[in-house]
Amino acid sequence: MNFTESRWNKVNIWKSAVITKKGQALQDKLIAGQTLQFTKVQTGTGEAVITQLEDQTDLIGPNQLITFQQIEEIDGHIDISVLLENTKLVKGYELWQVGIFAQDPDEGEILYCLAQASEAKKIPAASENPGFSVTWKFHLKNSGKAETDISITPAGLVDFRHFDERKNEVNQRFQDVETKMGSLDNLKTSEKQSLVLAVNELKTGVDRLNQTFLEKTYPIGSVYTSVRYQNPSQLFGGVWQEFAKGQVLVGVNTTDPLFNTVEKSGGSKNSVVVAHNHSVNGLSVSPVGDHTHTINSAGNHRHGVYADVDCITSATGARDLACPEKNKDTLWESATPYAGNHSHSMSGKGGHNHTVPAHSTNSSGGDGTNKNLQPYLTVYYWKRTG
Repeated sequence: MNFTESRWNKVNIWKSAVITKKGQALQDKLIAGQTLQFTKVQTGTGEAVITQLEDQTDLIGPNQLITFQQIEEIDGHIDISVLLENTKLVKGYELWQVGIFAQDPDEGEILYCLAQASEAKKIPAASENPGFSVTWKFHLKNSGKAETDISITPAGLVDFRHFDERKNEVNQRFQDVETKMGSLDNLKTSEKQSLVLAVNELKTGVDRLNQTFLEKTYPIGSVYTSVRYQNPSQLFGGVWQEFAKGQVLVGVNTTDPLFNTVEKSGGSKNSVVVAHNHSVNGLSVSPVGDHTHTINSAGNHRHGVYADVDCITSATGARDLACPEKNKDTLWESATPYAGNHSHSMSGKGGHNHTVPAHSTNSSGGDGTNKNLQPYLTVYYWKRTG
């Protein structure tokens, strides 16, 4: 058994790969004519003692089911490519084991083979590292009952956060390959074949890298904005079409019937705006307010005094009472005559009116089309459709 790894960052985390005893028993049945049928590939979060790997009937800490990408049989070899992605991974974990399961005609599903790392590899959740993926290739070689060889070669790690770094490294590898291609005539046939395989594998990795970048950055339905007229397919791949020509974009508002669905269009730049004014009719208030105040006559009265005539003197030019000791025999009356009747009369006019003359407000605005557009700045919109 052997396990090899070749990654862009040159880190070899794998320690060993084995076909389990259950898998070896299935191999014997294959030699007898049974068909090998793989059922699933899965990761494990636990570490086993190396000498006990062959005895495992299941992974330690079975965790994430990953994807079979391709199974090929070439010159007696079986190459199984598997892909681990964290697209739907809610919680990250420590990767220790990767195992392939197969269908045994007598025992059902068994753990056929597995590989164990020399140290745990952190597999991040989608929220921690969007677009993380890694591909491995299991190489199985059967040369008889006693000799079964297995190895695994990762085809490369695609890390979305380090896309530019990976892209530069890939470009450099392409340049190295192109340099080597110039001397192909001096290579042996086997060397040429190895080089061609390496180039093809590299191209596959680049295509996968580009596809991952596209899906994570601009999934189908995304809108790309630029001030350069260049189809985004030339930059990212995919299928794009020009979008919203001569229109502004407005956010969906499900409570407003004008904007309640996506890609709903409306409005018109050709609506005519007309300069206009408003007329005000004249208004007059009739005279009102004449009135009079009248006070009736009143107030006629006199003052009388009872006194002895002998006591009344006028030595000082006025009548005085000077002998209070006298008896009251005679009255003197009409000390003041009746008087005081009078009246007040006030009249006036308070009639008036208010007049607002007829007039018109001043006109404002401009006549014609295209007069009701908000300030704008033009750009190119592209929508990804495939």
